[in-house]
Amino acid sequence: MILTNITGLSAQGSTQFTGLAYSNNDVAVTMSSDNVAEDGFKYVFNVSDYTTGNEYKFYVSPNAALNGVFNLKTIFNQLVPTPMVYNTTDVLVHISAPLNSSRLNVNRFRVQCFEGWNIAGVFTEDETDTVQYDLMVVYGSGKQNFIVMGTNDTKPLALSQAYDNTLGFNDGLVSQAINLPSNLQNPLVNWQKISRSNVAGQEDSAYRILSFIADDGTFINENYPTLSITNFEIDLYDESGTTIASFDIPFTLNAGALFHLPTGLKNLVNGGYIDQTTANNTVFWVIAGVGEDGDLTARYGYYIESDCKYNPVHLYWLNQMGGWDSYSFIKKNERSIEVEKKRYKQYSGDYNNATTDNPFSTEAFSRSLTEREPIVKTFLNLNSNWLTESEFKYMRDLFRSKSVWMVDDNVDGYSVVPVVVEDNNYLMRRERNSRKYNQTLRLQIANDNETLNIENTPFPIPAPVACNYYTTFGLITSSSPLSLGTNFGNAANIVVTNSSSGRYILISVLNALSETPTPGETYYVRVDYTFNCPSNFVSAGRIALGDQLTGGGSTTSLAGLQNNGTSIIATGVWGTHTTTGTNYFRLTLPTWSGGATVSGNIYVTVGFGNCP
Repeated sequence: MILTNITGLSAQGSTQFTGLAYSNNDVAVTMSSDNVAEDGFKYVFNVSDYTTGNEYKFYVSPNAALNGVFNLKTIFNQLVPTPMVYNTTDVLVHISAPLNSSRLNVNRFRVQCFEGWNIAGVFTEDETDTVQYDLMVVYGSGKQNFIVMGTNDTKPLALSQAYDNTLGFNDGLVSQAINLPSNLQNPLVNWQKISRSNVAGQEDSAYRILSFIADDGTFINENYPTLSITNFEIDLYDESGTTIASFDIPFTLNAGALFHLPTGLKNLVNGGYIDQTTANNTVFWVIAGVGEDGDLTARYGYYIESDCKYNPVHLYWLNQMGGWDSYSFIKKNERSIEVEKKRYKQYSGDYNNATTDNPFSTEAFSRSLTEREPIVKTFLNLNSNWLTESEFKYMRDLFRSKSVWMVDDNVDGYSVVPVVVEDNNYLMRRERNSRKYNQTLRLQIANDNETLNIENTPFPIPAPVACNYYTTFGLITSSSPLSLGTNFGNAANIVVTNSSSGRYILISVLNALSETPTPGETYYVRVDYTFNCPSNFVSAGRIALGDQLTGGGSTTSLAGLQNNGTSIIATGVWGTHTTTGTNYFRLTLPTWSGGATVSGNIYVTVGFGNCP
């Protein structure tokens, strides 16, 4: 019989065999068995990655107490993905709509515990009494003495270290530091400072997101307050504290998922939640998760600092809560390079080919000291504005983060660039002595790209898209004696037999994929014919692409039907149609005086792409 116990979880599960853990914490499974005395006995721990399906099996010998202990920390830390850039090119902090994902800063694992021992000299695994744990694992170590999903006494938290609603040791600094309007001073709000970008033509403020635990009860207990959130309420205020916009973003749950919420003004403009004018006028905005009983989560606020003397540098870092925090360094910043050089010395002159007629010699341009390709490192020295005590606490994870990214508006054209923090020490200062402090930071750019904001062009230059002809035609209606015959090559074949003037025909158009022309797109259309119309025109006739009255498509005169052998090019925009489910063209013969009739064929070719 197998007995197990698991320790180190950060949230209770829906059963004793489920729960939430953090990847950097000690999460240990202890197992005992009444078969431990068997020859070659081992405890077996099989860890399965839900997403990839990969399995990792570990064999553990009994300890002094005859139990087996396996710490999952190392494998969790290695297998929880933490990309800033996902789906090849998508940047997580740039999201313009909420993103619910079980693969961004989170993963799901199944841990199976069983046993094995030697039978007839062969190690044999016995899975009869397997105990199974299903765990949701978030990157990081969590928050000491806080449960991020909330409790009966505390509100759910975002996965952010911005959890301190005060700005310093003295309460008066709240209004003094950021000039809060009176209506925003009373609620408990976790404030974050944001720089307004000073680059012309760019949207105001840096990108921001907040992330929340969003499991649907598969892994965590459904009694946690997080599962009662219905939506996030976002209120935007101008400088006077007047509300200028309010809207909701729905909250969604999924098995083992995190919910990433766009919160920066750039994100909200790109997502269509607000327009650029509203963003320009916004100075404060507050975000809270709400449910049927009002606010459920802690409240998070942003305020704009409009110091445009220096070019801001925005930093984003993976924190120990499992989310992305950010800060804008708005004071003086400088770039520098360090060059590591390797040189070698070589003899000058050509000893091997010297002759009496062409004796050995050295020239002024001969090089004896040669430089190998140097290793160049690029560094940035950043300076912040005066920091509050809360901000010193907030930035702690920046110095211990394994993933830090930078946006330098001026140099890199809003590209997100990987960097590493060179500083090894960080002092979290306090304001109890009423002094002000700022923070300096030294970064190294973590790639060798000199030009970062470029667009690649395929090489060699691809050939133009070949003409795609529409070759399936159908008769919708016509006035006698016009009819539709068998195609003439790629062209519709309109048969004209002793026709008087002004006759018409409607022909539906499809390509080999049964696709009909799209209204608003331009198509190649050519009209050929085998007869000449009488010259005494009353009206010129036409070919209309789509409905000729309400379709809005191109209409081309058929006056040229007097010149057999000269094609009429009717290329133009295809309009809408009302008669059938398939788009069509309408061809109307010219009207002429007298009772003359014509006979022959009209060929109409329709194509899309690089057509003649």
